[in-house]
Amino acid sequence: MPSCFEVDTTGRLIQSNVCDFVVMTQSEYEAFAIDSLLPLIQTYFEFDVGLAGQLSGAFCLTFFAGHALGRMVRTMGKHS
Repeated sequence: MPSCFEVDTTGRLIQSNVCDFVVMTQSEYEAFAIDSLLPLIQTYFEFDVGLAGQLSGAFCLTFFAGHALGRMVRTMGKHS
């Protein structure tokens, strides 16, 4: 199990609950290989088509609603 360390005022590493530095064994480091990182990276940085569609729809709806409201206000301003 990794151990958490921090640097004290004299510059030495001391074990603590704050994880400024983490010390692992060789077997833990090998288990944390690049093969286990690739699925994690894909999960966080993958393009989400559903979310992009929702955002695009919301932006279009906001644009057209604002445009229509602006036209109405302009028309009302000319007739008053």
